[in-house]
Amino acid sequence: MKRKVVLIIAIMLSFISFENISACGEIKELHSSVGTVSTIGETKYLVTVPKGTNEVTLTGTTDYIWVKGYEPRTVSTKNGTVELKVDGNACGFGTYTYFVSFKEESDIIADNEVEQQDPAPTDQEPDPAPSEPIDYGVLVLSNLKISGVDIAFNPETRIYDIEIIDTISKLDITPTTQDSSVTVEISSNVNDLKKGMNTVTIKLSDPYGNTGLYVLNVNKVQKKSSNNFLAGLTIEKYQLNFDPSVTEYTVEIGKESVLNISAITESELASYVILGNTNISDGDTITVRVTAENGETKDYVITVKRKFNIMDYWIFIVIGLLLFLLLLVFTISKNKKNKKKMGPETIQGENNTAGVIQDVGSQNQNSIQTEVFSQDGIQMAPTTSTPGTLRIIEPTNLDTQPVNNENSAVDEDKSPTEIFQL
Repeated sequence: MKRKVVLIIAIMLSFISFENISACGEIKELHSSVGTVSTIGETKYLVTVPKGTNEVTLTGTTDYIWVKGYEPRTVSTKNGTVELKVDGNACGFGTYTYFVSFKEESDIIADNEVEQQDPAPTDQEPDPAPSEPIDYGVLVLSNLKISGVDIAFNPETRIYDIEIIDTISKLDITPTTQDSSVTVEISSNVNDLKKGMNTVTIKLSDPYGNTGLYVLNVNKVQKKSSNNFLAGLTIEKYQLNFDPSVTEYTVEIGKESVLNISAITESELASYVILGNTNISDGDTITVRVTAENGETKDYVITVKRKFNIMDYWIFIVIGLLLFLLLLVFTISKNKKNKKKMGPETIQGENNTAGVIQDVGSQNQNSIQTEVFSQDGIQMAPTTSTPGTLRIIEPTNLDTQPVNNENSAVDEDKSPTEIFQL
């Protein structure tokens, strides 16, 4: 039963975690104070505003935080595309960028106004995006090239989204037809691109009245910064000697598992994340990854080394000292016990085993005859021994048997005397 409950809880946690990650950094809703908001792509929005609208207030909701300076705010509709950024680093997916473009709609009629029968003529170009579905015809191109722009061309794909920087004022387009009798007409605004969204059309016509149409949505935006350098990098309590042009560092630390790292980017449009700054150990690396506005990245790598600190091993030192003291006490105690065993009886026993050496002069150079007496004082046959040798005849007691100064080999109590041949 317990295993089933644990399994159910694990599945629920996994589902919740997956749901949060899948929604990481997404904008739930985007609203404009004026006009209507349309989603034209996974990260693109189009706000259609009445003619003469100079600015609108954008508001939006998300489960995550907005990047400072790129959150919903009051913006001008005349400055082209606006960027909104959501910080998805909390779940490891970086920063999400959304683009909001504006289109001015002419002659919007309010509910309480009477429609004019004959509107006055105007020099305003007609809206390139009619309300009715566009007729793309039947004629197709065999190839399409745009100088300086990479597009994945497919003859059956009629609409392409292109983004260029604001320093480009025109596009060099080279269309290739399948039939030489087909003529190609490119809209004139291709040579005078305005800031923001531009719609360029490529119209095909043949002698039989057949047509074909391709649409290029050219978004002219300000050139994005490629600055991905750090202006400063510091680690609390440690000296780093930071240089923006140096990307690899080594720092010796104590026993911390997490470092307090602060960084400053050179460009306000750049962002950074710190990777690997958890449960750090000797030899680990911490990466400060800087992402420029245009998406280019640069890594500043910090290699961590542990300083040797004897206090980090105090418990092992204490245990070693205790073991040494125990060994010392054991050795002293053992020596005392051995001395107690070596008492007076042992010493007396050693004295009883001692012998007496009698100095006997040699008789001649070749041999020495020694007179030997038995315990009863009877002289025994003399023995001959080689000079330079000692022979113990019988042990005696040195403590109780004094040596007789007379020429006898037997003392007062008839104890035998040891005679050594020198």
